[in-house]
Amino acid sequence: MPEKSTTIMDRIDRTTRIPESHRRKDPPPPRSVKVEVTGVCNYRCSFCALTKRVEQPRAPMEWSLLERMIREFREFGTTEFGFFYIGESFTTVKTLVPAIKLATELGYENRFLTSNASLASPDKVRTVIEAGLTSLKWSVNNYDENQFVEVVQRPGRLFHQAVANIKAAKVVRDEIFARTGHFCELSASRIQYDDKQGQLMDPFFAEHIEPYVDHSYELPLYTMGGAPIDQELKLGMKPTAGNMGRVGALVEPMPCWAVFTEAHVTSSGMLSACCFDADGSWTMADLNEVSVSEGWHSVAFQELRVAHLKGNVTGTPCETCAMYN
Repeated sequence: MPEKSTTIMDRIDRTTRIPESHRRKDPPPPRSVKVEVTGVCNYRCSFCALTKRVEQPRAPMEWSLLERMIREFREFGTTEFGFFYIGESFTTVKTLVPAIKLATELGYENRFLTSNASLASPDKVRTVIEAGLTSLKWSVNNYDENQFVEVVQRPGRLFHQAVANIKAAKVVRDEIFARTGHFCELSASRIQYDDKQGQLMDPFFAEHIEPYVDHSYELPLYTMGGAPIDQELKLGMKPTAGNMGRVGALVEPMPCWAVFTEAHVTSSGMLSACCFDADGSWTMADLNEVSVSEGWHSVAFQELRVAHLKGNVTGTPCETCAMYN
C-alpha cells in the first residue's frame, strides 16, 4: 500500500488545533465540511445525539441541495468533504455514490466517510471507493455482542455483520488499488466509555479490526452537545467536556474547534456550530435561504465565536457541553 502524505489522525489533529488565522469571529473558509447525506441511521447508540431527535429523518438530503453544497463549499475554498454528519450514509448509497463522484470531479483533496459498517456490504464499499472516496473510517465501539445490544439497542446480528463487512472491505480496497491505483485509507475508531473499556476493547481490536485497517485510534466519550448525558451516566459511562479530539492529542474544550475550523450541515440544510447537533440547537444559518459564505459569517456564528474566544459560553447552546463539569 502507498504511504499517504497524511493519515486520518493527522487530519483530525489539524482540524482540532485551531490556527491563529481562524481564532476570530469571522474566520477564513473551513478546510473541512461534514454534510449529512442522510439523517437516517439503523443504530440507536445510547451515547449518540441522534437518540434525542424528536422526529427522526426518513429520507436523504434533497439532491439539489446536496449538489449545491458540494459545489458551493468547493468554490468557498473548502478542500475536504465528509459525506456524513449524524446519520448513517450507507442507508442511501444511491445518493452517496453520485455525491462522491461529484466531489471527486471538483477536486476535493480528501473525500471521507465514517460508518458503523453494519450496512457496508462489499458491493457497497466497492461503489463508494470506485466513486473516489479517499478515506473510510469504521466507528466500532463495542467489544462483544452483549455490550453491543446494551449500548446500541439493536439486534446482536448487526454486531457480527459489521465485523464481517470490515474484514471484507480491506479485500475490496486492495483489489481496487491493485487494479486502478486509487487508494482509499481504511481506519477504525473506538470510544472510551470508562476506565475499563480500553482494556476490554484491546483484544477484540487486535484480532478482528486492526489487521483489516491502516490505522486505529481512540476517542473520549463526548457529551454529544449535552443531549445524551443522562443516558450515558445511567450506563455507567464517563462523558468529557466538549469535543477534545482524539486520545493522545486532546485539546481544550474551549474555544471549540467545531466553531472555527469545520462546517457541519444537517440533512435539512441547517449550518450548525456543533458536530453533535441533532436537534437544531446550534443552527447558525439556513443554507436553503442563504449562501455558504453568508452562513459561515452570520451574526449568530460571529457572536458564538466571540463567546468561545472569551472562554465563557454561559447562556449559549454550548454551555452544557463545553463547560461540562
